[in-house]
Amino acid sequence: MPEGPVPREELAGLAAEGKVEFSVLRRLARRPGHWVSIRELIDAVYGDRADGGPESAEQIIRNRISMLMPRLLRHGWAIEGGRGLGGEA
Repeated sequence: MPEGPVPREELAGLAAEGKVEFSVLRRLARRPGHWVSIRELIDAVYGDRADGGPESAEQIIRNRISMLMPRLLRHGWAIEGGRGLGGEA
């Protein structure tokens, strides 16, 4: 896996579908090699909303991550983790 921050142009290209993907990638890229909780990702995506995001925010984030994983692998990056890891239940 590449070390250090992900180049901005790569983030923009990988997150072409929108705000959710870009926000998730940006938060993960800021902490390479470290656990990032689903709550932290939800805050990164929906933190600017007064309601904190939709009730389905966790599922939306998980779905987007599963869609991003194969695209990231093509660039030599990986997202590792799963339910219950990093302090999440």
